[in-house]
Amino acid sequence: MPNYTGIQIIGYGSVTSQPTQVLPNTSFNAYRQDAELRAQTLCQVAEWTRTTFAQKLGDNKTLKIFIAPEFYFRYGGPSQPPAALGDSYPDGEQLLPNVAEKVLRPFFA
Repeated sequence: MPNYTGIQIIGYGSVTSQPTQVLPNTSFNAYRQDAELRAQTLCQVAEWTRTTFAQKLGDNKTLKIFIAPEFYFRYGGPSQPPAALGDSYPDGEQLLPNVAEKVLRPFFA
Protein backbone atom coordinates (compact mmCIF):
# COMPACT_ATOMS: atom_id res chain seq x y z
CA MET A 1 0.00 0.00 0.00
CA PRO A 2 1.41 3.43 -0.92
CA ASN A 3 2.46 5.84 1.80
CA TYR A 4 0.21 8.80 1.07
CA THR A 5 1.22 12.19 2.35
CA GLY A 6 -1.97 14.00 1.36
CA ILE A 7 -5.67 13.57 0.68
CA GLN A 8 -7.75 15.24 -2.05
CA ILE A 9 -11.53 14.95 -1.83
CA ILE A 10 -13.38 15.48 -5.11
CA GLY A 11 -17.16 15.90 -4.96
CA TYR A 12 -19.45 15.20 -7.90
CA GLY A 13 -22.61 17.30 -7.84
CA SER A 14 -25.71 15.77 -9.40
CA VAL A 15 -29.43 16.39 -8.92
CA THR A 16 -30.79 13.67 -6.63
CA SER A 17 -33.82 15.37 -5.08
CA GLN A 18 -36.07 13.71 -7.64
CA PRO A 19 -35.73 10.79 -10.04
CA THR A 20 -33.86 11.82 -13.20
CA GLN A 21 -34.38 9.85 -16.39
CA VAL A 22 -31.01 9.11 -18.01
CA LEU A 23 -32.10 6.65 -20.67
CA PRO A 24 -33.81 7.83 -23.86
CA ASN A 25 -37.37 6.67 -24.31
CA THR A 26 -37.09 3.02 -23.55
CA SER A 27 -39.04 0.11 -22.24
CA PHE A 28 -40.39 0.27 -18.73
CA ASN A 29 -38.28 -0.87 -15.77
CA ALA A 30 -34.87 -0.91 -17.51
CA TYR A 31 -33.13 -1.04 -14.14
CA ARG A 32 -29.83 -2.64 -15.15
CA GLN A 33 -29.37 -0.38 -18.18
CA ASP A 34 -30.11 2.69 -16.07
CA ALA A 35 -27.62 1.69 -13.35
CA GLU A 36 -24.91 0.80 -15.86
CA LEU A 37 -25.31 4.12 -17.69
CA ARG A 38 -25.05 5.99 -14.40
CA ALA A 39 -21.90 4.01 -13.52
CA GLN A 40 -20.36 4.70 -16.94
CA THR A 41 -21.17 8.41 -16.58
CA LEU A 42 -19.53 8.44 -13.14
CA CYS A 43 -16.39 6.91 -14.66
CA GLN A 44 -16.39 9.49 -17.46
CA VAL A 45 -16.73 12.35 -14.96
CA ALA A 46 -13.89 10.95 -12.86
CA GLU A 47 -11.68 10.65 -15.94
CA TRP A 48 -12.56 14.18 -17.07
CA THR A 49 -11.74 15.47 -13.61
CA ARG A 50 -8.42 13.58 -13.55
CA THR A 51 -7.31 14.92 -16.94
CA THR A 52 -8.69 18.44 -16.62
CA PHE A 53 -7.43 19.14 -13.10
CA ALA A 54 -4.35 16.90 -13.00
CA GLN A 55 -2.06 19.69 -11.76
CA LYS A 56 -4.42 20.59 -8.91
CA LEU A 57 -5.11 17.02 -7.73
CA GLY A 58 -1.66 16.27 -6.43
CA ASP A 59 0.89 13.62 -7.26
CA ASN A 60 0.94 9.87 -6.63
CA LYS A 61 1.52 10.53 -2.93
CA THR A 62 -1.95 12.11 -2.73
CA LEU A 63 -4.93 9.82 -2.12
CA LYS A 64 -7.77 11.02 -4.35
CA ILE A 65 -11.28 10.30 -3.05
CA PHE A 66 -14.07 10.77 -5.60
CA ILE A 67 -17.48 11.18 -3.93
CA ALA A 68 -20.88 10.89 -5.62
CA PRO A 69 -24.21 11.90 -4.06
CA GLU A 70 -25.95 9.36 -1.85
CA PHE A 71 -28.88 8.93 -4.25
CA TYR A 72 -26.86 9.05 -7.49
CA PHE A 73 -27.99 5.49 -8.24
CA ARG A 74 -31.71 6.19 -8.22
CA TYR A 75 -33.80 4.83 -11.08
CA GLY A 76 -35.16 7.59 -13.28
CA GLY A 77 -37.89 5.79 -15.18
CA PRO A 78 -40.03 5.12 -16.95
CA SER A 79 -41.59 2.53 -14.68
CA GLN A 80 -44.76 0.61 -14.17
CA PRO A 81 -46.31 1.30 -11.79
CA PRO A 82 -45.18 4.95 -11.71
CA ALA A 83 -44.89 4.79 -7.90
CA ALA A 84 -41.95 2.39 -8.34
CA LEU A 85 -39.74 5.44 -8.92
CA GLY A 86 -39.91 6.18 -5.22
CA ASP A 87 -38.27 2.85 -4.43
CA SER A 88 -35.11 3.32 -6.49
CA TYR A 89 -34.03 -0.07 -7.89
CA PRO A 90 -36.01 -3.16 -6.97
CA ASP A 91 -33.47 -5.75 -5.77
CA GLY A 92 -30.85 -3.02 -5.64
CA GLU A 93 -28.92 -4.99 -3.05
CA GLN A 94 -28.14 -7.48 -5.85
CA LEU A 95 -28.16 -5.18 -8.87
CA LEU A 96 -25.82 -2.45 -7.64
CA PRO A 97 -22.96 -4.72 -6.46
CA ASN A 98 -23.10 -6.45 -9.87
CA VAL A 99 -22.92 -3.10 -11.67
CA ALA A 100 -20.07 -2.03 -9.39
CA GLU A 101 -18.10 -5.16 -10.30
CA LYS A 102 -18.83 -4.84 -14.02
CA VAL A 103 -18.32 -1.10 -14.53
CA LEU A 104 -16.85 0.70 -11.52
CA ARG A 105 -14.20 -1.71 -10.19
CA PRO A 106 -12.38 -2.11 -13.54
CA PHE A 107 -12.24 1.67 -13.97
CA PHE A 108 -11.22 2.67 -10.45
CA ALA A 109 -8.89 -0.28 -9.75
